[in-house]
Amino acid sequence: MVALKALKPDILPLASCIYLVAVNAPTQLELTLELTNRIARQQEGRILALDNVFAIFFYGKQLKFMVQHIETVDSTDSSTIENKFNKLSMKETPDFYIIDRKTKWEIYRDKSTFIKTEIQKESVGIPVGVDKEIQEVQDIMKTCLSKDCKSSCMPHIKSVLLFGNSGTGKTMIANYLASASKANTVSISAPDLYSIQSNSIEENIKKSFRNAIENSPSVIIIDEIDVLCPQRSSRLNDSEKRIVSTLLLQLDGLKYM
Repeated sequence: MVALKALKPDILPLASCIYLVAVNAPTQLELTLELTNRIARQQEGRILALDNVFAIFFYGKQLKFMVQHIETVDSTDSSTIENKFNKLSMKETPDFYIIDRKTKWEIYRDKSTFIKTEIQKESVGIPVGVDKEIQEVQDIMKTCLSKDCKSSCMPHIKSVLLFGNSGTGKTMIANYLASASKANTVSISAPDLYSIQSNSIEENIKKSFRNAIENSPSVIIIDEIDVLCPQRSSRLNDSEKRIVSTLLLQLDGLKYM
């Protein structure tokens, strides 16, 4: 006799991202945003496990997909991300996951494409010659994400400023630690912002911070922040003053998160 128990969705971890591989996909299949949204709507509220196969009808054709990989970030237990920093590798996770509207989806045409893409993601360069600096930043991030720190009433650091001459590895260190954490990463690049219409810079900054908050825990990387926030003086024009004020307001808002 085998006893069966019903799975309770409220005790299952939330899937932050599901990686799917198409099963015997037709050669003309296009992996569009419309297809991704259709899958997301169909699977919302359901429970999935690795190697599960499900089918959907898309424009009159039945398409099958296999769950190849599942990532999870438990917002109620920051030790998940904390352990990522300790091991700099994926942590073993439970067998079943609940899907909600925030779950992201990555779809690949076949398994070989998935493997190649994941190898490229894991090949983020490890900075050389800056071991001390990496360890210092890593310790700060682990402390910030630890359960003891978040449960205490003591104020704690939520930001780190890397400074130095051009080409010394500041951006590489930030990207390496963000990738190792497996947290949601939001990059804000000053040159990229200024390459867009100047009247949309403030709104793009707000959108980036909103993305980080809605998909927390997140790591926000602001590249060349000195370009966005030059030294305050009477020579700043109105547009530059608005940009500085917007960024400072968004950073201040993180103090209460």
